Amino acid sequence: QMPEGSDGRAIAARVMRISESIPFPAFRMNKGRLCAAEAVGTIQVAGVRINVLPKTDSSEKARDSDFLVNILRAAGYLCRAHTSSGAVGTSVRDPLEVMISEAAAELNFVLKDGVPRRYQEKQEDSRTLRGRIDFARLATRLPSDLTVLPVRHTPLTVQNDLAHCLLWLATTLARLTRSSFNRQLLTTLIGRLSAVWNGGHKLPIPAFAKLRLAPSEAHYKRVLSLATLLSQGQFVDPTFAGNTDGFTMLFPLQHLFERALRKVLAETLSDCGITIKNSGQPLFLLRGNDDGDNVLRLKPDYLLYRGNRLIAVADAKWKRFNETARAYGARREDFYQVNAYLDTFAV
Repeated sequence: QMPEGSDGRAIAARVMRISESIPFPAFRMNKGRLCAAEAVGTIQVAGVRINVLPKTDSSEKARDSDFLVNILRAAGYLCRAHTSSGAVGTSVRDPLEVMISEAAAELNFVLKDGVPRRYQEKQEDSRTLRGRIDFARLATRLPSDLTVLPVRHTPLTVQNDLAHCLLWLATTLARLTRSSFNRQLLTTLIGRLSAVWNGGHKLPIPAFAKLRLAPSEAHYKRVLSLATLLSQGQFVDPTFAGNTDGFTMLFPLQHLFERALRKVLAETLSDCGITIKNSGQPLFLLRGNDDGDNVLRLKPDYLLYRGNRLIAVADAKWKRFNETARAYGARREDFYQVNAYLDTFAV
């Protein structure tokens, strides 16, 4: 349902164009209306943010959004439990604000000991010799310009690639959020990181691909992964005119369900000496007659081991049984799939 006053057809067309670059079916058109396919999450386009929530068959107003936050946490994409504050009238929780809150809290945690300091190579003109002389630049100067020397040196400084990435993430999230709490925390973090950048108003996107973390910097990995995700697209910046793309964060619902269920199974069965894996020795359903090559590899979602012995296979289905329906609403092809697993894996 598009907001009143918006051009629903134009928004739908832009969403479908964006969907072409997403590696799984995210949206589809049905009788001229935009519908979600296999995605949950949030997409921002043409001044409108669309939250795609899992359907939980509940009349509770915030149940679908609460469920999405819970399954993101169960799947490992969120580390902290998020609870709503008590109020007479609660609003539907915004998944994007929850993710921003998570990222801001993580950023606050990694900065508790201060801005990261690194040895960073620096080029400058100096009256004293430090590091090594930059002979390439020196060769282009007149003798009258030798009152200062062009040098390269590597001081320990907060103006480094890692700190630049953290500042860029805090600035980007502050532009995205509509929550006063998130904005206040992110503004504080930007103030802590203010010494990192003195190159003007427009902060460039860092070169994430070139950044390598030392073992002592492993605790920055989580925030950098989110920053890298954000950097792969553009974000809406209200201080600059012109057309811009919006922030999108979509997950295949089946993927989230499989990950969340894997964690639940691993925790539940650990006391029984059973471990859960999602890959093992490749087995195939058929063998070709002509060349004998294996075809149709079988990939169950879960392989259950006791020690080194495979004892069971399982597959996650985002479906609900119905006691009054024929065959309880189960799909025939799902049972065929599981039977193929049982027969081939001999469990």
